[in-house]
Amino acid sequence: MSTFQPSDDQSPTRKLLRFGTDAPQCAICHSNDARTLCQVKQSESADLTLCRNCKAKRKSVSEKGVTRKIKRFEDAGYFHAVCVICSDSNVQVLELDHMANKANSALSEPLCANHHAIKSHVAESGLMAVLRLRDPDRTALALEAAFDFGLATILGMMAVSDGSENASRAVFFATVALALVAWGLWNLAADDHFKNVLGPGYDRAIPAEIPR
Repeated sequence: MSTFQPSDDQSPTRKLLRFGTDAPQCAICHSNDARTLCQVKQSESADLTLCRNCKAKRKSVSEKGVTRKIKRFEDAGYFHAVCVICSDSNVQVLELDHMANKANSALSEPLCANHHAIKSHVAESGLMAVLRLRDPDRTALALEAAFDFGLATILGMMAVSDGSENASRAVFFATVALALVAWGLWNLAADDHFKNVLGPGYDRAIPAEIPR
């Protein structure tokens, strides 16, 4: 199984060094989650630190551009798109995220730019990292594991978002997320077992198409 190694540029320490402080925050909303922050170059002054949402809101978008973006969400099945984590409905900040990563499935969901950045960070540095690269020979069990980890990340983010307002719902989401992680790990372990016992093409005799 191929592995994914984050580059030095993706390390938390390297990112903080780019901000020039160990406590960066968005200049507009004061969010201090470094996973969502970026630097915007200014023409005549120092670079501006913004979260992804505030950066998106600063961009002027034409009416045609908004219409095209709404159409992309509708084509994905979301006719009144909101971020599935925070329910932000501002079209400027909404993005389509591939739940199990584009290399594994076309299934997507709307996230605001900030939560999309957090999910990408988790995927690049967590259990899903090994499944982010394209692999035409990826087995059905590995694809299932990618979906499990992707959905677990979404539910885990929901648990964090709900933590201060609805503790019981947060506990429920966190519990399901942990169960999905365990199921994903089981699928990867089973995949390795079948490869060792039956060979790397063990699942190619299955005629059913993998659902997307």
